[in-house]
Amino acid sequence: MCTTPYNRHQHAPLILLCGHTLCKSCVNRLFHPSKNIVCPLDRKVDNRKFAHIPQSLLVIEMIDTITRMKDQIDFLKLTPEEKRTRKAERLQAAAADCTEFIQQLNTQIEEAKEKASTTIAKIRETFSRLSGLLEGRKQVLEEETTRLHSEQTERYKSLMESFETQCASQGEAECQSATPTQEVPVLEFKYTYVKNDKAISEALRELGKVDMLVNKVPYECENFVNITYWMLPPCCGRHYCCNKCHDKKETHSWLYADKMVCMFCSREQPYRKLPNSCEYCSEEHKGVISKT
Repeated sequence: MCTTPYNRHQHAPLILLCGHTLCKSCVNRLFHPSKNIVCPLDRKVDNRKFAHIPQSLLVIEMIDTITRMKDQIDFLKLTPEEKRTRKAERLQAAAADCTEFIQQLNTQIEEAKEKASTTIAKIRETFSRLSGLLEGRKQVLEEETTRLHSEQTERYKSLMESFETQCASQGEAECQSATPTQEVPVLEFKYTYVKNDKAISEALRELGKVDMLVNKVPYECENFVNITYWMLPPCCGRHYCCNKCHDKKETHSWLYADKMVCMFCSREQPYRKLPNSCEYCSEEHKGVISKT
């Protein structure tokens, strides 16, 4: 184990199942090949994943309090000139922290912009493909209508030519009294475009989804705890943590989910019986527990 003082970053204090507190860096080095952590103080095994071991908030608060008190005592021991120098150093450090914070925010803004651009590109690609399919279907329907019209027109023209030939083979007087041997056929069909606009419109309104997925895992649900995945029910295809949250927001009935989205890596995959592991990042998804 190292002797580096605890802090909020690389050497943050972590609490093992046995109750002992070790720094984050040491715990990371203690990982056993079987992915267990063996406490160096009592040799007890902690089988949790590294990311699931909590920090000791009490130790962190004590460190912050002691650090502030020590800084105040050290500051009181300084000469007036040293105090002015220390204040200037603190202001410079605070300005550097602000600059770093702003840079991090700008980085996040750029990443969000890039993700939004990627999503918009995918949306445009999807609708461009759908537009091509719709245009192709429109052309097929138009060609079918033209074909049916041509067949019926040819039939009428054939009857007309037959009657004209009959008249030409008779004299003028006989032609004036001649009658067609057939009646003009009644249309056997109508040029009707059979459609279901309502169903198509509803499908287009629900086409696709753009959701803001949380990064904090497990997700804080109103009804259950230990939620580490989203469910995608086929009734609406939206991300929901449970059927109760779905029923609270939607007007239709819940259908059992056939897909799930891992909250750790945001990858969609077939829904499987719990407990299971993500097909992509191997994070474990355990059964949820009701709050009531």
